[in-house]
Amino acid sequence: MAETLVPAHPFGDLWRDARHGRMDGAPGVTLTSKLMRTMAEVACFAVDDSLLSTAIGATRAKGGAFGFRTGPQRAFIACSHDDMIPQLKSLIPVSRGAVIDQSHGRVAIRAQGPDVEWMLAKLFALDFDIRAFKPGTGVASAHHVVFALIYRESDTAFTLFPHRSFARDFLGALVRAGEERGIVVDA
Repeated sequence: MAETLVPAHPFGDLWRDARHGRMDGAPGVTLTSKLMRTMAEVACFAVDDSLLSTAIGATRAKGGAFGFRTGPQRAFIACSHDDMIPQLKSLIPVSRGAVIDQSHGRVAIRAQGPDVEWMLAKLFALDFDIRAFKPGTGVASAHHVVFALIYRESDTAFTLFPHRSFARDFLGALVRAGEERGIVVDA
């Protein structure tokens, strides 16, 4: 009988309930793994990228999903539903753009708490002030060689999308950055 292989968790044994750094009082940041069944990059070939707005709007209307622009004529879409890729492909004809399924190649980490802006600013050269980085927007950035997409959900919550192959290193960097004010990994 053939064995069924179960894929390893992208964070390995690092993703377990743990508190790091300052132990007194409430933690400054809490990290949770977020299940996003669909993650895709959408790109338009023409300068008219109205199709991106349509794709982002369709994603947000579905619920449990969000989309944001990551560059000129490009957007990232993430949602908790399995059926989003066919819907996106129906909205973006191959003659006008592309939908690239990245569900297998990215992970989603939710970072939230009163010190989340402070922690992320230690890793990324971005202005995390609420006036500059408003809820409902996202950016593409990198920490050293680890590329990540960052989406601001609310005043004190972000979802980070690093590549799956860098997940362990990225989680370690987040923990080290948050230790000074206390960080909890909530498995």
